[in-house]
Amino acid sequence: MFADCTFERFEQYYSAQFPFDEINDEEKLPLNTTYFGHDFNDEFLCIDNNTGEIFVYAFQEKSGNSYYENIDSFLMYCFFWHDETDYFFETVQKNIVINDLELFKKDNEVYKIKDIRCQDIVYYLNNEVLIEFDQKSSMCNLYKGGILNQLYK
Repeated sequence: MFADCTFERFEQYYSAQFPFDEINDEEKLPLNTTYFGHDFNDEFLCIDNNTGEIFVYAFQEKSGNSYYENIDSFLMYCFFWHDETDYFFETVQKNIVINDLELFKKDNEVYKIKDIRCQDIVYYLNNEVLIEFDQKSSMCNLYKGGILNQLYK
């Protein structure tokens, strides 16, 4: 699976000409949104014109809560979606179960990376460790060193 949020796809969407390249009903945008592309599950994505949040949509309806808080959040999600991402860090620990959610949130809230949220995933930068926390599964991944060292030079 792959995401397609390229300019070529954007241009193709907005230059569709009836009757040759008609946009089907499923792809038609909800009001006050802009076409953004397809995500990794081949779902249609749109940007809310007022908030900048990115939603999955179909048949001119947004589906529930936003998937990505903004384009930066989408890019962060794309970066971590690929398994090769681990090679950019010196240390990677995955699927760590958080037993005490309240304590975890309390200890890390001040380290939360503002304006980055991807579906149920929140990111923290605590003591040179990037924490990718999945609120739905109550699990996190820890990343240290590598490209993060550039932040502390």
